[in-house]
Amino acid sequence: MLLLPSIFHGILGMITISVIAFSLMVFPSVFAEESKTLSISILEGSSIEDATNMFYPNELPVNAGDYVKWINDDTVTHSITSGLAEYPDYYGHFFEAGTIAPGESKTVQINKTDNFEAFYYICELHPWMTGKIFVAGTVTSAAETLNAIQLDEESYQTNDVIKISGQVHQDFWGTD
Repeated sequence: MLLLPSIFHGILGMITISVIAFSLMVFPSVFAEESKTLSISILEGSSIEDATNMFYPNELPVNAGDYVKWINDDTVTHSITSGLAEYPDYYGHFFEAGTIAPGESKTVQINKTDNFEAFYYICELHPWMTGKIFVAGTVTSAAETLNAIQLDEESYQTNDVIKISGQVHQDFWGTD
């Protein structure tokens, strides 16, 4: 008599697991992480070549499917496209927001994150203006680190001096 409820619960458990597995295969978007819109401000005065802050934030973590919105808080028009000034043949390969007039904004969706850890972007009108979008959870300098980054201690206390050594690829020279 006790055997029947145990068999019933076992069968019920197997059916439940099968339905969940089937749902994950047939309806993956239901269980997918929801995309979000993240904003980057083009700061006032960023069109001046020796400006120290041009985008806020300058680096932004994203997930596949997220939207990135550039808001032009400057007094001049800017243009946002993926790429680096040193490689103009690759401008716009991943995304292109186009020109953004003062006080306006443009939004793009970041769809391609497989096999990529970071996407650089540039203002084509002011090519010294660059920023970076990186895949959330990625250590942004690990892939192009030539020699391992090392610390001189395993742990630190407040006000300790921290010595860091290693060699980082030139793409990260301007990275904080």
